[in-house]
Amino acid sequence: MKLLDKLKSSNGETISETLVATLIAALSMVMFASMVIASKNIISNSKSAMENYYKCNSSMMASRASGGDEVETEGVTINFTNPPVYANNIEADLYSNQIADGSIENDIQLKCY
Repeated sequence: MKLLDKLKSSNGETISETLVATLIAALSMVMFASMVIASKNIISNSKSAMENYYKCNSSMMASRASGGDEVETEGVTINFTNPPVYANNIEADLYSNQIADGSIENDIQLKCY
């Protein structure tokens, strides 16, 4: 019966209830705005980090393609060394699981450095 009495009542809200509701709405808007600003900062930071990565990667690949052995990126020198090339090939047997009557042999190229 209390619910029906409350619905039939013509009394309004008190000023304190209105102030609390306004305070809650204002706080939620401030929190939403701060989340939007934080997400914008995260996106711009990640974009600049990716652009920096691609720029450094491109400069390293360009230096390596032109025959350069060193690239200096952000104060760090990166040395590219080619793996040693042996004049004599080393043969190795490679075994794999096959069916009992396997007539097809697998030809696998191995490069050892």
